Amino acid sequence: MTHFGSTVTSDLSLQRASNQTSADQLLLGGVVITLRLSLPTLGADVVRCPTIAAASFAVALASLIAGISAARAHATLDHASPPIDGTVRSAPQEILLTFTERLEPAFSMIEVTDSGGTRVDQGKTEVNGNTMRVGLKVLPEGHYRVHWRAITADTHRVEGHFMFNIDSR
Repeated sequence: MTHFGSTVTSDLSLQRASNQTSADQLLLGGVVITLRLSLPTLGADVVRCPTIAAASFAVALASLIAGISAARAHATLDHASPPIDGTVRSAPQEILLTFTERLEPAFSMIEVTDSGGTRVDQGKTEVNGNTMRVGLKVLPEGHYRVHWRAITADTHRVEGHFMFNIDSR
């Protein structure tokens, strides 16, 4: 950009936040913004405007990047019953999973298998808001694997599995 015959050069770089930032860096939303300017030496009024404009641009860009990062976050499994890798004394009647975001019912599911790979879930997976549940057949003591797939309302797919045990002792 040319201003009164002098060149104003800006160099904007982005990087992940580290433990230290220098005076020419702005930390916003976990992103460090480094702003370097070559400004004309025609007086304080000429220098002030490009500096303010460049700083405003840097803040707006950082806000945009922070917003995009938040929007790209995926749902995670927040709570499970029975507990993940836990042991329960009596057989549960259902698996109940709670996520950090609302789920899309049509494509979310839970499957439960015993140690031999036989499915022991019963009925269709029910989704309500950010929770999923599926009924279980009557289960004897043993080791069970829960496999789940969750599609969020904004179409992000996450899936995982965990084990639980039934041991009445």
